[in-house]
Amino acid sequence: MRKMNGVMGRHSDVMNARPESDESKQRLVDELKRRGNMAFKAKSMEEARQLYSKAIHHNDKIVALYGNRCAVYLQMKRYQDALKDAEKAIELDASWVKGHYRKGQIMDKMGRHEESAKSYDEAARLKPDDTRMKKLADKQRLKAKEKPKVAEKKAQDSKKPPAAPRPPKIVRSSASSSSSSSSSGKKSGGAMRGYKITKDGKKTSYFTTEWDDNTKELYKDLGPKKVESANVVEPTNTGDGSTWNSAGTYEECDCSTWAKNRLKELLDSKNVGVAKHSSEGGALEISKLKNFECDASRPVIRNKRRYIYEVSFELEFKVALPAHMKGDSNKPIRGRLIYPEVTSDSDRPFYCEIKVSNAPKNVAERFIRKVLAKDMDSRVQEKLATFDREHRTRK
Repeated sequence: MRKMNGVMGRHSDVMNARPESDESKQRLVDELKRRGNMAFKAKSMEEARQLYSKAIHHNDKIVALYGNRCAVYLQMKRYQDALKDAEKAIELDASWVKGHYRKGQIMDKMGRHEESAKSYDEAARLKPDDTRMKKLADKQRLKAKEKPKVAEKKAQDSKKPPAAPRPPKIVRSSASSSSSSSSSGKKSGGAMRGYKITKDGKKTSYFTTEWDDNTKELYKDLGPKKVESANVVEPTNTGDGSTWNSAGTYEECDCSTWAKNRLKELLDSKNVGVAKHSSEGGALEISKLKNFECDASRPVIRNKRRYIYEVSFELEFKVALPAHMKGDSNKPIRGRLIYPEVTSDSDRPFYCEIKVSNAPKNVAERFIRKVLAKDMDSRVQEKLATFDREHRTRK
């Protein structure tokens, strides 16, 4: 109970909540995840762990929750717990790239480099556009080759004779020091060194200064005096926080509502426009924004403003192919641009997964993926860059 009051007291409203419907349970899980993300960004790992765990308690089928708690366990160096969460995430969704990426990180920390390389290979297979996964896999294979050499060097070092012990430090006994001080502490005649007798017969330190009456009169008004001023200096805050936060403690500033509204506006089909090919023809147009989740804040941590956001969404699109690619099928060609992780600390450009359905043949599907969808992705990336700039400059 003491730990709950100390670490999680300010989250008691969600930690003790008991939702009565599926809708209220989903809202609670979203809020627990949002607070867990904020705690993770603020490096408060135990707080983040408890919030993610509570969210999993209410819904144990959300892959991202296991991935987030896995990242917390990695920071806490609890690698066995992190491995359980990574494997659970892969069990729920084997196509989730981050699950294999997290497992690769854990295997590396545990010294199991061959298994780490396999996890990164699987992530590279699922996300072929990300060259980083291939590089990480190659790095782990190199570590696996070097591991026997490192072990051999440690074994050789252990066989070396131990270094010669240092000579013992000589400590002079208190008896000898006291006897020497007593024998040398007096002057001839019995007077103690460092002391003197004042005019009134008192013994005092040799460095005490005796003032005569004229000197005392000269310095009588030079003592400390009370300073009174009508100008009261108000405390000021030199950091990025509020005026009242002069200590620079954690100050949360949630702006998720603004971020959601602004992103919906930026990603509207009218603002994104239509992707077209000038010579071949054909067009791709956004029809709907789906599975949209957004958390954003501008907290002050140690007197410095941070700009944090975590967004995921899908954009459904419809395609009009050039006449020579349509074929005999009259089925409408649709697809999705999936942005699973748009965060303030993600690599740019943000990862985009393209899915196409009802394309008549391979040539047409390649044209949609490599030309039209790629053009649309670049438009979306520009809108996300605009959001990032506005989030950092918004007052």
